Amino acid sequence: MRDVEMNLLLEGLWLKSQEVSDYNTSISGQQFFGKKPSCASEPYVVLNLIVGTHDSFFDYTESTDKFEDFTIQFTIVSKSESPTEAGNILEDLKALYDNAILTITGYTNIEMKRLTVVGPEWNNDDRIYLYYIRYDVSLQGT
Repeated sequence: MRDVEMNLLLEGLWLKSQEVSDYNTSISGQQFFGKKPSCASEPYVVLNLIVGTHDSFFDYTESTDKFEDFTIQFTIVSKSESPTEAGNILEDLKALYDNAILTITGYTNIEMKRLTVVGPEWNNDDRIYLYYIRYDVSLQGT
């Protein structure tokens, strides 16, 4: 995996998050990569790249140097006293990203498949509810 593919994927995920949707509204457009800025307030979502790999067996007939597979994780953070807000954001996130088609320059989004959902988890120290959602995203060069 090269940094350029990762950056293009992150841009595609960012563009998707900014579409007019219940997801964008529920988090007030606050989807961040890596960590939240100090000025952000709950609720918000943090996106992390878990792993990126190059698959050489994907396409036997054409060059395979542009096929990439990524595992990404969304972490939903809610300061609500009940898990309902985080659960609603989870449903909005699934509606937007399950089987999503991303706009990624030079690539076709082959598949965006939800792998796991963990939560709701209550963090007593920070007094927040958390969900962790992992997706597999497969891309092929055009």
